[in-house]
Amino acid sequence: MTLPAIPSIDGEITPQLRAILLAMKENIEVRGGQRKAADADKYSTTADVTAAATVAAAAATAAATVASTAEAIAGTENTKQMTALRMREGFNAAGSAPVFACRAWVNFNGTGTVAIRGSGNVSSITDEGVGKYLINFTTAMSDANYCAVGCAGSIDSGIGDRQLSTYRTSAATCRVISGQTSTANVYDAEEVNVAFFR
Repeated sequence: MTLPAIPSIDGEITPQLRAILLAMKENIEVRGGQRKAADADKYSTTADVTAAATVAAAAATAAATVASTAEAIAGTENTKQMTALRMREGFNAAGSAPVFACRAWVNFNGTGTVAIRGSGNVSSITDEGVGKYLINFTTAMSDANYCAVGCAGSIDSGIGDRQLSTYRTSAATCRVISGQTSTANVYDAEEVNVAFFR
């Protein structure tokens, strides 16, 4: 009996397949459809070959449940698993540098009554006065050593000399201040966008 080939995914062996191969190596050696077992009294040739074939078939089924590169990039497959490599490909991240995800983000109107247009992991914005806002995270960061990047502007007045300063106050909050570089004055910005990485 010839064993079916152990599948791989684009040349890589998944952890599940690696575990299967190690188990087979420790217990069974298959040569030309025949096996040599360390304990001949415990196993029979037919039983071992049949068991190995079953394991290989199960491995093939498991391999089929892992998303392909194209599926990872498209992001439309909702029934297959993602390996670490597929996750990187899904982010379209070339090279070997690590990928760090955005941990929180917010787009809000800082004029009048502050209003969040869209956000992720941001529960609310506290208005602390003209041009000053406190961003409150839904789930706090691991510490206050995160990176905050952002921009601010007024929709009707063009780009101008606007700036946004960020101040990490704690793992749970971050203060931002919108101002003008030419006058050093603070102002309420209509468009404030901030993203956080850690």
